[in-house]
Amino acid sequence: MKITPTNQGARARSRLTLAAAALVALITLAAIGAAASASAARGDRKPTIVLVHGAFASPAAWKKVADALHKDGYDTAMPALELQSVAGDVSIVRATLDSIGGEKILVGHSYGGFVISNAAFGRTDVPGLVYTAAYVPDAGESSQ
Repeated sequence: MKITPTNQGARARSRLTLAAAALVALITLAAIGAAASASAARGDRKPTIVLVHGAFASPAAWKKVADALHKDGYDTAMPALELQSVAGDVSIVRATLDSIGGEKILVGHSYGGFVISNAAFGRTDVPGLVYTAAYVPDAGESSQ
């Protein structure tokens, strides 16, 4: 295959996208580890990691991260957002949290960051939030 400037540029963008995705995964795992270490320092069992997808994804987007967490001994949950309303998606995540005993670390990607901020509000069983290329709302900020 002859390499032309056009497909050479596409290959470079593809490699850059892959590298960026790998970097995001590494940063996510490091942030989860730091938050979980704080929980472990108190002598508790490892928290469950709740991975919340963004608006243009599904729980399957977290599969590789979840697999890596399982290898490190963490339980995970990946609720499927309906993406019809923020309130509905927050309700889905809260129901997931209610169904899990012990502490939970919430991880949100993109729109999922807004959802986890709202779902964790007022909960004592969520010692940490991790945002991966996510929206972090200011106090009182709405998505509307």
